[in-house]
Amino acid sequence: METTENETVIRLTAICARREMCSSEARKKMQQWGIDNDTADNIIDRLKNERYIDEHRYCKAFINDKMRYNHWGEHKIAAALRAKAIPDTTIAAALNAIGNDEWKDALMPEMKKKARLLKADNHERHNRLIRFAMQRGFSYSIAEQCAASIEED
Repeated sequence: METTENETVIRLTAICARREMCSSEARKKMQQWGIDNDTADNIIDRLKNERYIDEHRYCKAFINDKMRYNHWGEHKIAAALRAKAIPDTTIAAALNAIGNDEWKDALMPEMKKKARLLKADNHERHNRLIRFAMQRGFSYSIAEQCAASIEED
């Protein structure tokens, strides 16, 4: 059964009303439904004009979710957004809206859990904590500050 452009718009608006969606996710969904590229472009433009799809809003929601629930750092989040074909300027604007304190708040609970599990001397423990934070996508400076804070406790 072939779906029309209006049926596809209705399906996508229903999805976009429930959760944020970027244009690459919408395009992928339409490819799964067998919609050709020209029609997909028209639908995405229409959804953007009607503000069902908004890359800036999507970035903010994505960053908030990944930072608060998955405890990802800015580098890992930026890479994930780039994989979704979000423009670098949009990513940078959304990431710059978040202060260092918020990144530290996202990292500290995870780093404290990791610190309790480590059985090493202070220097090795410090290095492992920094590596752990950087693997989660946090910058070196934030990782260093959090590791130093943990060692003070």
